[in-house]
Amino acid sequence: MLAGVSFMLAGGSSILAGVSSMLAGVSSMRAGGSFMLAGGSFMLAGISSMLAGVSSMRAGGSSMLAGVSSMLAGGSFMRAGISSMLAGISFMLAD
Repeated sequence: MLAGVSFMLAGGSSILAGVSSMLAGVSSMRAGGSFMLAGGSFMLAGISSMLAGVSSMRAGGSSMLAGVSSMLAGGSFMRAGISSMLAGISFMLAD
């Protein structure tokens, strides 16, 4: 009878140990879930910053193209001015 009681007590203690390990597992699962959620938010923030960087790169490229076109237009205006100056010189020499 004493042996049965001791086995019952040992079983109860192992049941308590199992319950405590289950509770520890639940708390670690909660901690893992919070870490996963934090990682997801960091991923979303990284994606949004990448998209903002891509849009700023596109805006920079378009402004560079606009600058090149304005430089080309300025070159054509300079050529027209030089040709008109040469025409004026030739008229002055003709007189």
